[in-house]
Amino acid sequence: MKKVQKSSSSDDTDLEIDYAESGDSEWNEDSDSIVENTEDKNKIVTEKRRLKLAFHKKPQKKSQRPLSHPGSDLENMPLSSLASSRGKVSVKDLKTGCYVIVTYEGEYFPGKIEDKDRGMYEISTMVLSTGNTFRWPDRADKIWYKLSDIIERIRPPIKQNNRGFFKVAEMNKFLPDIYMT
Repeated sequence: MKKVQKSSSSDDTDLEIDYAESGDSEWNEDSDSIVENTEDKNKIVTEKRRLKLAFHKKPQKKSQRPLSHPGSDLENMPLSSLASSRGKVSVKDLKTGCYVIVTYEGEYFPGKIEDKDRGMYEISTMVLSTGNTFRWPDRADKIWYKLSDIIERIRPPIKQNNRGFFKVAEMNKFLPDIYMT
């Protein structure tokens, strides 16, 4: 490296500038950083490492709230009983806040009854996510359904993680084989 001394015109202090020679550094493809050919080569801190340390998050504590709704009368019902009730959906079983499977354009979706009016049910549906999990969409997908579009009443979805992915066990029989794990 060349060292050049310059004097400043404003306060006459010496300023030392280090210039790199053409053979003093090389690009390291593996770490996306410049590696200087000096005797202190082992003290390289790459840009990736600095960014990783800067954005490292502490692990979050798991919440202690229940993942399902304790007031549901279907919560402890076995799946075989729920499956046998298919096709026997009655108006008295469908209340605001209960979970159902609906059919829309030939596809099945889990959802929650938000409102009902004159034989029609406003249902907010979930969307299929990775594998056989479901999630609530960013923008609520609410549509009014007829009683004939409601396939069955189901247990509340089971929260799988803190990212908002849910398991709907009753949907396994409606999913194509490609989504089964």
